[in-house]
Amino acid sequence: MGRTSQQIGGGNAMLYFIFSVVCISAAQGFSQFGFQHTVNPTLRTPHAPAARFQHAQNSHMRGFRRTLRTHNGITCQESGSGHVESAAPAIKMPSPSLPHPSSTPVPTNMDEAVRVFWEHPTPRIVGVALTVMAACRVSLGPFGPEDLVATVAMAVLWIFQEWALHRYLLHSESDNIGSRIHKDHHKVEYFHVCIDSIPLSVGWTAAATVIFMVLLPLPPTLGLSCLFAYMCMGLHYEWSHYLAHTKAVPSTWLWKQSKAAHTKHHLTDDSLWYCFTLPVMDDVFNTSGEKTKVE
Repeated sequence: MGRTSQQIGGGNAMLYFIFSVVCISAAQGFSQFGFQHTVNPTLRTPHAPAARFQHAQNSHMRGFRRTLRTHNGITCQESGSGHVESAAPAIKMPSPSLPHPSSTPVPTNMDEAVRVFWEHPTPRIVGVALTVMAACRVSLGPFGPEDLVATVAMAVLWIFQEWALHRYLLHSESDNIGSRIHKDHHKVEYFHVCIDSIPLSVGWTAAATVIFMVLLPLPPTLGLSCLFAYMCMGLHYEWSHYLAHTKAVPSTWLWKQSKAAHTKHHLTDDSLWYCFTLPVMDDVFNTSGEKTKVE
């Protein structure tokens, strides 16, 4: 049997959506290297390379030091007497493709926070993708009760996924790329501009697109509704996490709760307070500091 016009339209909508995301990502990717790839000077590292260089350059100690080579992560230097000594281990800079602190000044109020957030390419890409997806979904026909069910289901899915990934992957005792990146995130000063990189955001979106539009046996309309709701939750998470690391005072109860919980997660106990979207869920999952104290 041939496909119905709705199925054909849904397939075209998916292709248009993926094509739009790829094109926007390629166009915006160039701006990424000029925005988010300067390491924040407040990194908690005892010997930043620039500081070591400046110290050696301005040193009033006798002799001089000249960097000879780096071997197995140890920078060897030579003093004026010709004696070779080892300095602090060479610091490996974070990969440009991974999220890390920016040199952008930390926003101190909500207006600055909104401006800096939307100046970053990642939220713009997700925002445009959501617009394209919404247009595709509207073009496929009216909304029904199943779309509302899909929206609620995606919100619940995201809350559980958010907690589980934060708890069992990012804070895992095993050595994996997620836990390594997250450990670096916990080492930097709490207040900094932190937004996920373009590759991570686009990769996550592409994976969700394949799952909801290809792998799951969903009608195109329902698949788009699920994908749209899922990505909205992702954008809300991105904003909530970014806002929690700024000096701005949130204007809503939910964001205030999210910021307070995440601040305690970083500065009090990183084995508690894993939720962002709905912080009260830490009580449900028994990872709230208050509930732990009672027990």
